[in-house]
Amino acid sequence: MVVNYFSDIINKLDESTNPCDDFYQYSCGGFLKKTHIPDDKTQVTSSAVADNFVKYALRDLLQNEQLMSNYSKDSAVYKTFTYYKSCMNESAIENAGIKPVLDVIEQHGSWNITNKNWSKDSWILEKILARLFVDLNTPAFIGLDIASSYFNTSERFITISGGRSGNNSIELDKEQSRSRVPRLKEE
Repeated sequence: MVVNYFSDIINKLDESTNPCDDFYQYSCGGFLKKTHIPDDKTQVTSSAVADNFVKYALRDLLQNEQLMSNYSKDSAVYKTFTYYKSCMNESAIENAGIKPVLDVIEQHGSWNITNKNWSKDSWILEKILARLFVDLNTPAFIGLDIASSYFNTSERFITISGGRSGNNSIELDKEQSRSRVPRLKEE
């Protein structure tokens, strides 16, 4: 793995360029020449290439039945294999449909589209997120972060995004969010 890493660094070099004349071309020219930008991307970074390498290596490991058979059924590694397989079982996912998601929504705060008795006054975002994190032990459905305003770095916002991917973030005004925080201590 370490050898591959250093080999990858050397492949990013453009040794035909004198580093004293154009250091950027020397250090990044190989990456620029050899890296393809897919149609669905606007850019590719070396860290994205490394992330993809790790992602595909993990996928290959988790799909390796022989490797899985080396672990006892009680081990965390075996359970990781099993969990991965359950996520990849498309027919079971299709058969279950949207019901598992609707069940989680109903158990953890409801939704005005699925529940006629839903009330915005009793729906408290922070309480629902806390319950989700405790009950499911994962922030898989939603990602939270604190970010600075692009226009005024002294202003902070809570950003909510789609799980770990960081996509589709929306910003909440800190004053609106702060007004609800004391309600967390009610129960």
